[in-house]
Amino acid sequence: MSLTLEIVSLENDHKRTVRFDPVFLLCAEFSGRKEQLAEEQRASTQGPDPARGHKTPQFFPISPQLLTNADKIIVNGKRTSGEVEYVALKFEGEIYITVGSDHSDRSLESSAFSKSKQVCPKVVAHQMILHRELRPYPDELRLSSHVQSMDRKVLYQSASVADLMRLGSLLRSCPLNLDFEGAVLFSGTIPTIADIPVFSPHFYFQLEFPRYQFTIAHDYAVETLPEVV
Repeated sequence: MSLTLEIVSLENDHKRTVRFDPVFLLCAEFSGRKEQLAEEQRASTQGPDPARGHKTPQFFPISPQLLTNADKIIVNGKRTSGEVEYVALKFEGEIYITVGSDHSDRSLESSAFSKSKQVCPKVVAHQMILHRELRPYPDELRLSSHVQSMDRKVLYQSASVADLMRLGSLLRSCPLNLDFEGAVLFSGTIPTIADIPVFSPHFYFQLEFPRYQFTIAHDYAVETLPEVV
């Protein structure tokens, strides 16, 4: 399934709309730059699933057909939630960066972690930017997300990209070669803010670069399938 994306730039106002065809999608997990953060991320998903292993980071292949920048996704029940991540895409021989939500099924995390990643759509924003434009200032980028609580937007996640492994380190840790057209890598997420429900009928997420007052953002509605008794 092709995605329509817009290439934007920090260097000029030129924008270009392109068609991106994902051919391989990989989601990283437990990718906190500091070992303590990675272990905290792991501790938040308790359970016996052997697929989680013991090394950090870990990588989970996902069907590329699940990649979308739609404004609505449909999931199986309310035990699901989004989580903001930076996303790398290989396109026309270059690496581009956007922001995404690794929407996952929390009811499966403890017993089948890999499946929890594979049963929900993975949502990305409509815009992307060349990685080399951001590379001089990687730790200045910020990730955040909001959930809908009643009629309010409530902060759900907020942290610097410095809390996560840099893209180069993440790629070197990956056992698979992603240097080909159509490859997509989700970076792994940042911690959530305590005491906020994980399910939200609407999820908002963004990647912000304050130095340039530059933001890539997206949001999507979450609809649940009806239960059949």
